[in-house]
Amino acid sequence: MAAAGVAASRAPPAAVFGTGAAGSTSAGSGTSRGASPPPPQHDNFESPGRFLAWLVIYALFWIAVLWRAWHEPLAGPDIEFRWSFLAEQMLRQGTLDFYPPRNAGDFQQYFWAESIPPGAAALHAWAYACAGSANASVTVPGVALQLIALHELVWRSAAALGGRRAAMYAVLAAAACPLLTWSMLLGQETGLTALSAVGIAFALLGWREHRSAGWAALAGVFAALGAAAREYGLIFPVVALLSLVWVGADRRSWGAFAIFLGLALAWPLRTLALTGNPFYSLDFAGLFPANPRFIAWIEHDAAVLGAALHTRAGWQDFGRYVFFYAPAALVGAAILLVALMRGRRDAIWPAAVSLVLAGIWAASVRFTNGGLFYSLRVLSPAVALAALVAGVGVAMLSTRRTRGAASLALALALLALATFPATLALPQNPWRTAWVHWPAFAPQVPAGGRDATLAALLDHTTKDRRNALGLVLADAPGFQRRFQAAGVTVIPLWSPQVDWLFDPKLAPADAARQWRESGVSHIIASKWQTNIDFFNAYSRWSHPPFRLQLVGDTAEAAVFAVRLVE
Repeated sequence: MAAAGVAASRAPPAAVFGTGAAGSTSAGSGTSRGASPPPPQHDNFESPGRFLAWLVIYALFWIAVLWRAWHEPLAGPDIEFRWSFLAEQMLRQGTLDFYPPRNAGDFQQYFWAESIPPGAAALHAWAYACAGSANASVTVPGVALQLIALHELVWRSAAALGGRRAAMYAVLAAAACPLLTWSMLLGQETGLTALSAVGIAFALLGWREHRSAGWAALAGVFAALGAAAREYGLIFPVVALLSLVWVGADRRSWGAFAIFLGLALAWPLRTLALTGNPFYSLDFAGLFPANPRFIAWIEHDAAVLGAALHTRAGWQDFGRYVFFYAPAALVGAAILLVALMRGRRDAIWPAAVSLVLAGIWAASVRFTNGGLFYSLRVLSPAVALAALVAGVGVAMLSTRRTRGAASLALALALLALATFPATLALPQNPWRTAWVHWPAFAPQVPAGGRDATLAALLDHTTKDRRNALGLVLADAPGFQRRFQAAGVTVIPLWSPQVDWLFDPKLAPADAARQWRESGVSHIIASKWQTNIDFFNAYSRWSHPPFRLQLVGDTAEAAVFAVRLVE
């Protein structure tokens, strides 16, 4: 992701920390004049004092980021059952044959009926393999390199548009968007998608300056990076392709780009070959086969989660989140809007791409169990582009109005400093939460601690030999990873191994026979009403021939033993 040795022109962020820029920038270094497009003729530079002030603020930002990352690595709630767990399973199994899961055996290895490209998980797997353990702290260098690579690309792109002052301001604007930083530190797909969007912009700027195939190839590299992040990441190859059409790429450039376009399509083509559906977790009006029970589960949740964008309160929350946690992006959006109203052609590309990304975010809200705020991580590419625009716009404005230059620089610096608490606190509200409870400072729960639900299950099965422990059916994916160390196998509701519970056409005798053959002894139901409603609507857990006996009750779940009606 990041490669040492790329020449860092005019003290970009990577040079400040003694590292190279994004590894993908090196793909463009074979072009006619190096890895970065030359600055425009109106290039400028700040006074040594102002540059020193920028350097101090940026260093403070990185102290906060590294402290936060080290104290709480891989902080997302779905790390334990997706991004990190998939990496662990890749190493444990030594193969990806189980993914995407398609049969009963596969679902014993991985919970979700999904086919998310394993780009982010592969980075974690590499870190775990190098360290010899799945300790989340070993992923910190890789995640931090993604963030500094993003800032490097923001610097170089802004320098190409407005000189070194624009580069300094753009990086400061990116640092003043805690939502962007948090999205990167999660260690999920949103770090790679942000890199992809800004990287494509950087490559297009280089192609505009040099018109050589190497820059088109670089656009393909960043497009493939976005495609490797998540299913919706295929939008980045589309963006890169349409952008090359727009700038009038020649035949050689198209040939170079096509190589990496093929890489971008490799994963969905593999998924199509294995499952018959290039996007295994989605149902496209029945055009491709899908797991019907998983689709029913997702749609059942989506009906509740998607309501956030259908209410005034939901949009008020959205505005509040963006205002407080991505204020510099709002500045960039305002600059884009003014530029479009004035007919600036160079504002069309970032505005169009940002609108597309905003549409993807809006579509994702109903599928995000973490709620509205957690869904905003999907906006990280748009926030990064808006920060880039903000830096360039403020720099150009300060150049035209010399008297106000110091005030604009001071305002941006103060904005960056004012958002430092949110950098340390998100997703907590830093102004309503005591600092000792911010994720950067709050005590972390030690890994491998006693799990109350697992304890309740094991206590029940050890008290009476008649309560033999077989497979455990659960409605929450975290149980699969947590129970694995105890030798307990957890399977999801959409595994074919539990068709007996969800097929209403089965006669009671056939359902009882299939249950015995399945080896399932217990069911764990989370204490979330939506999940209980799904069980009541789609399963026969409260109907003959089955009778559920409550054998364990914890704060997060209820444990039932499966019995037959006598």
